[in-house]
Amino acid sequence: MLVLTLRMMIEFILRNNYVSFFEIEKPCAIALEKANLLITNMFDPNMLYSRFAFFESEIEAVNKKFTVRLNE
Repeated sequence: MLVLTLRMMIEFILRNNYVSFFEIEKPCAIALEKANLLITNMFDPNMLYSRFAFFESEIEAVNKKFTVRLNE
C-alpha cells in the first residue's frame, strides 16, 4: 500500500506543479511512466509490492485457501 500511495502522491505533485506540461497527452503519459519506473527501481525492484495477489487469484483459489485455513 505504501508503494501505491507513493505513486499516487508523486503523480498528484507533478500534475499540480506542472499543469501546462501535463495538459498535453503524450508527454504526460511518458513522464508518468518514467516516474513510475523510477519508483519501481528504487523501492520495489523485484516487483513484490506492486501487486495485489488477492485480486489476481481466481475465486476458487481464494475460497480453497480459506477452507484450508479453517480446517487446520
